[in-house]
Amino acid sequence: MPKPWLRHAGLGIELGGTTVGCGAIGYGIDRWMGNTTPYATAACLLIGFAFAMFRFIQNVTRSPN
Repeated sequence: MPKPWLRHAGLGIELGGTTVGCGAIGYGIDRWMGNTTPYATAACLLIGFAFAMFRFIQNVTRSPN
């Protein structure tokens, strides 16, 4: 069983990775569409962060068995 702080550190890395990954998808969409203003990047970053934060809170509040 991993130490609690190590589990939370992994969740933090997951949060950051999901946010950056969704931002990269949005960046690719912006480049593909030729946007000069990064609308898709901003939207994907917000969606990715919301999803990642939901997963983070869900995992932290789960009782360790």
